[in-house]
Amino acid sequence: MKNIPSKNNSFGGYTIIEIVMVIVLIALLAAFSMQAIIMATGTYTTATRDYLELYQEGKLAMEKMVREIRDTNPGRIIIGANSISFTKHHITPKDNSLAIQFAQSGNTIERQSAAGDFVLVENVAAGSFSPAKDSNDVVTLSFTISRGGTNIPLRTAVYPLLQPTPTPTPSP
Repeated sequence: MKNIPSKNNSFGGYTIIEIVMVIVLIALLAAFSMQAIIMATGTYTTATRDYLELYQEGKLAMEKMVREIRDTNPGRIIIGANSISFTKHHITPKDNSLAIQFAQSGNTIERQSAAGDFVLVENVAAGSFSPAKDSNDVVTLSFTISRGGTNIPLRTAVYPLLQPTPTPTPSP
């Protein structure tokens, strides 16, 4: 028998159809991956914005309360259930009242005075406003801002700057 040389034209490569199929599959995977990344980024951005908005509201209210408490002396501060009352040292142009109270009413903390009541912050968790005063006359304020599934506890301490005025002793 005669050996007939076989024609083996196989170069061991891929066909154009296989290459096109791989490119199409990679493009589909990339498209789905990008969609997932875009959705995750949007969710993160929304959650962060909501958190920061709540935090800023609570922080601003806390700063307003601290500013006014600092302008009194420790002996004029009365701590109540979910409230703090005090007498300021001097009046301000928009509020000529000296008696001030910060109290939680429902889901808000209100500033109450003779000039009227106004809301300092909303979305306060029920019963979370907790003022306290220690033996060193340091006033601690704490409350939790809550909206949806987000809870942000806030706490600060302030030392009233004004010391009680000493009673003058009569001279003999």
